[in-house]
Amino acid sequence: MTSLGYRAIVHRANERNDLARQSIEQARAEALRLRDRDPGDVSAPQLFAVVSEVHMETLSDLGRYAEAYRIGDEVHAAYRIMVDRAGNAPGQLRSMAMALRSDVEVHYNGGDLRAPAASGGRL
Repeated sequence: MTSLGYRAIVHRANERNDLARQSIEQARAEALRLRDRDPGDVSAPQLFAVVSEVHMETLSDLGRYAEAYRIGDEVHAAYRIMVDRAGNAPGQLRSMAMALRSDVEVHYNGGDLRAPAASGGRL
């Protein structure tokens, strides 16, 4: 799954967006399977969030903004779980902030200038 995620990133960097989408969708399906298999696994939400963030960006590259926004909401939910489990640890909060930044860029590129739901509607 990790190699599929990296392959998607390389395809994105080389503007092979459809190949990036194919790779990241395979990686995300595997991350979902792992996340759903064991809800107590503390690493599964992290893996799901990272893979899903790349999926969100890939969909944005393809102009599929509504889908990208929906994936962004799922990324936020995963980070909220991780932040709660970590007791609001600064490192986990920084990771969530970087994911929010990516989501704001996707919303901006899609012409949706509203802030993502996770930020409480504030930029």
